Amino acid sequence: HLDIAKLLLDRGADVNARNVNDWTPLHFAALFGRVGVARLLLEHGADAGVRDNKGKTPLDIAREEGHVEVARLIEEYSKRRAGGVEAAGPGVAGAPSILGVECSGLYAGEWGRLLVRVRGAGPASLRVEGDVEWIDPGRVKLSGESTLEVPVKPKALGELPVKITVKSESGEDARVTWLKVSEKAGKCPACGAPVEPGAKYCWRCGAKLV
Repeated sequence: HLDIAKLLLDRGADVNARNVNDWTPLHFAALFGRVGVARLLLEHGADAGVRDNKGKTPLDIAREEGHVEVARLIEEYSKRRAGGVEAAGPGVAGAPSILGVECSGLYAGEWGRLLVRVRGAGPASLRVEGDVEWIDPGRVKLSGESTLEVPVKPKALGELPVKITVKSESGEDARVTWLKVSEKAGKCPACGAPVEPGAKYCWRCGAKLV
């Protein structure tokens, strides 16, 4: 279960996604007493205070089911977040945590963007590793939850793994996410109609495409 959860989160799954009963993944981790899964979800920004359609939080579920370790874990994370972004030493900014990575409409050889959702406090830097060009946004100042926009240009087609790292003086967090990169549609040189990649003839005027 833990490996599957890691894979889904690395591929950009929503850590706070709800089902028809408003249950989140953290509710289910609490129900089955999965301490490792609960910790992973919380580290990726799971909302410990979210309520289902009956008004119950994951902590309520853990207590009802007698899963003491999960309940204690949720309580600890809730206290940390209530007292600050992350527990840290005196005068030290909260360590950054990557909550999610969003991207859409990426084409090989064309500039697009990644939206990186981060929780943290204080100055931080970001790094992208993988088969892409990218523009460094420079030193950013985090305050609670922030969305960082990073211009990227994929170098290849298909699904490309990239590693995103956010680092501050008090710690760092990294996540591998998969970018879906398509080939940009071309245009017919005769009539200007958009044509699918690999097409031999224009669908509108019938002109042969080089």
